Formats: sequence, structure tokens, C-alpha cells
Amino acid sequence: MPVMDSLLSFVTSTLSSVLTNLVVAALILLVGFILGRVFGKQAKTILSEIGLNKFIYNFMGASFSLEDILAAFITYSAYFLTIVLALNQLQVSELVFNIIAFAIVFFVLLSIFLAIKDFFPNIFAGITISSKSMLRKGDHVKIDGIEGKVVEVGFYVTKLESNKDEIIFIPN
Repeated sequence: MPVMDSLLSFVTSTLSSVLTNLVVAALILLVGFILGRVFGKQAKTILSEIGLNKFIYNFMGASFSLEDILAAFITYSAYFLTIVLALNQLQVSELVFNIIAFAIVFFVLLSIFLAIKDFFPNIFAGITISSKSMLRKGDHVKIDGIEGKVVEVGFYVTKLESNKDEIIFIPN
């Protein structure tokens, strides 16, 4: 019977430890995901009050939402930190953590690359257009069936005003 008692005691203590770690990890995930979402929404609100998208639109004529991108980055960074803390609580081996971290970093870098792939060529084209005075403010142009008067030649886009008084942004 002493062997049975010690075995039962070992199993009970081991299960207790594992269940405690699972509960704590679940709480870490719950709180972390809630905080990540709150931080992301708060960042979006602050960036909207600053008027970041309006600034980007006026400066470059770009219509993507940098506010949303930065808010999502903050949210997903908090999620990542939460997952790391939960895995640490579960004492997951370092190899599994490294594989997960590598996959996340790979997808983040791939997303960034795909998001900015057109940015640099347009900047270089804008510099070339400006430095060689290929287009000037007031010129009347027709580009890919779009006709209008050049209002501004920027580094990223060229603004045209159509005959219907519409402002058209054409990437350089």
C-alpha cells in the first residue's frame, strides 16, 4: 500500500501542477487578448485625433489607412506578447517557441514587403520627374486615358485636375 499511496500522491501533485499552469495560461490569454484589443482601439482613437491619415493623404496622396495599420500592429504585438507569456507559463520547449516566433516574424516581414513594394519605385520616379522637370504645375497631360491639368508633382504621386474639376492622383 505505501507504493500505491506514493504513486497516487505523485499523480495528484503532477495533475494539480499541470492544471494550475493551464488555468493560469488561459487567464493570461484572456486578459492579454482583451488588453491587446483595448490598446489597439485606443491607439486608433489617438491617431485619428491627430489626423494621421489626413496628413498622409495630403502629403503623399496615398489613400491607405496608416491609422489602421499602426493600430493593428499594436493589437497584434500585444497578442504576440500574450501568447509568449502563455507558452512560457506552460513551459513549452524553446524549439516550439522559436518555430512560432520565426513564422510570425516571417509573415510580418512578408506583409510589410507586400505593403511597400510600390512605394519606393514611385518615390524614385517622383524624384526623376521633379529633377528633370518632366512635368510642371499647369501642364495639360493625358496619361492612360486620364486627361487633366497638373496641380502638383509630388514624390509619390502626381495630382491632376480633370475638366470636371475632379482631383485625380496618379502614382509616379
